[in-house]
Amino acid sequence: MGLFPFRLFHFRLSVPGVVVFCRFEVYSFFAEMELPKPPDDPDVKNIIDKLANFVARNGPEFEHMTKQKQKDNPKFAFLFGGEHYNYYQYRVQSEQAIMNAQKAKMVAQHITQTQLPPTAGPLQLSGWQPNQPAVSNQVQQLQQQIKQQQDIVATQIKTSETNLTAQYQSMVQRQQV
Repeated sequence: MGLFPFRLFHFRLSVPGVVVFCRFEVYSFFAEMELPKPPDDPDVKNIIDKLANFVARNGPEFEHMTKQKQKDNPKFAFLFGGEHYNYYQYRVQSEQAIMNAQKAKMVAQHITQTQLPPTAGPLQLSGWQPNQPAVSNQVQQLQQQIKQQQDIVATQIKTSETNLTAQYQSMVQRQQV
């Protein structure tokens, strides 16, 4: 099974003397797989979709808490491997992928909108010498900002890749069952 680009994000940050261009991709493992069928009952589908969104946002602890509170509720049987378990898992993984893509997009937008320190006016060559320490400090600050943003994006990419790998492995296991 191959990986197919789901979303591509590009951003470019230009500062006098420094140009940063970054590209990353969020992959979809669902391109070659048959998607699980949603429940026919609109109430159950709504419960699954909303819970999947909450679990994607709040983590597995939220799912665990819901399992404890709803253990005797037949509408939540999907949490315990019931009829719509595969659809629920697919929805959680889809919500996580969407959230990761949105976070990456926000980081890219933040990088492009970051307020940069004011630059010196046009260079006048008649007797003016640039203040080397001040220019050097500005360059160092910009390099630190760029490095921080690159680290954030790299962490988010790694998290996305980890989540997508787990999703893929989970779906492969379910197909083998």
